[in-house]
Amino acid sequence: MKKWLIVLLAVLVLFVSGCPESIVSDIYDELLVNAPFLPNSGGTIGPFVPFERSQGIYGMLYIDTVERNNNAFTEGTYFEVGLWFATPQSIGATSYTLQYSSDGEIFQTFQGSEGDLTTGSATQDNFSISPGATYYYRLAIAGGEFDGWYSNSVYAPYTDVDTYWGGYSYNADMANSDPPVMVPYVGNARVISMTANTLEAGFAQIDYTPTYQWYRLNPMTFEMVEITGATGTTYTTTNADAGYHLLVRGTGNETTVGGFQQVLDGWDILIGNKSYAVDADLDGFYLVLEHAVSGLSADDFVLYEYDFVTEIPITSLTAVEGHVGMYRIDATIPAEEQGIILESTSDFWTLKGRDPDMPEEHPWYQHLPIVL
Repeated sequence: MKKWLIVLLAVLVLFVSGCPESIVSDIYDELLVNAPFLPNSGGTIGPFVPFERSQGIYGMLYIDTVERNNNAFTEGTYFEVGLWFATPQSIGATSYTLQYSSDGEIFQTFQGSEGDLTTGSATQDNFSISPGATYYYRLAIAGGEFDGWYSNSVYAPYTDVDTYWGGYSYNADMANSDPPVMVPYVGNARVISMTANTLEAGFAQIDYTPTYQWYRLNPMTFEMVEITGATGTTYTTTNADAGYHLLVRGTGNETTVGGFQQVLDGWDILIGNKSYAVDADLDGFYLVLEHAVSGLSADDFVLYEYDFVTEIPITSLTAVEGHVGMYRIDATIPAEEQGIILESTSDFWTLKGRDPDMPEEHPWYQHLPIVL
């Protein structure tokens, strides 16, 4: 066990054996400088408000592209909207039927080539449609727990500019950030680039840079909130993004390029919270966090045996009085265990832990390994 852990353990023994609080604080403040960081040295985070669905609305629908394409067998072009969504199977439904509206209030069923446009299988995740005007769209859900519900609605403005979106590049490499930050931690930077092409012979790429806008997308409602000032090709995540999805839109100028393309980010965004444990035994341990968490409870964690499969019930979590960012976690740990793993269940922040036997430069895990 490292020297700083031994020293800190001595402080904790004094604390629990009845040493006056003023003396404990003096010793604590003097000796804990040898630890990787002080409890709550990064400041408190939270409270976090859980995301909730609106009754009757299942957030899952977004627009991929608004563009034009060439007719297959005749001259001319047609307007096309690409819609993407969670599969019926993934939410326990049997099918979706597409609906449209000119005002976003009164919807009617969208007609495909063979009648009502409905998903053909439980694994279908998109529609490509050719409407004749600007409309709002939503999905009517059939079957399962959400039978009779609707998806969120989306808006697709009509374009008559004969261009299509040729593709995009999107990445979250840690090298995008300075200093480097890896996903899913706040501070990682995402980089986008999009291309558009003409529909004329040769389908040449157009020398044009779209107007970019980044959005926070609520994972439950799919409501999009514009991030003020986020209009470049690079966006660095902040604490305000924690728990949300990112979505970036590239929009044409309706002269050179028409319509827009959207890219939905597939990575989580979480506030990294460095952590370590002290005084770990078969009855539990003390958890030290770089960021104290408002409203923290035992429900914010899962404790595993070292196989990272078998769960150990947490009996209680108690904040250590007088030492913000330090918590006592009690659990009955099997006698044969030589180590355990603590994991955060939060949608907004995650533990960053490191094996105490590893060198200082070793990366921090997205969980906390604890040696008994």
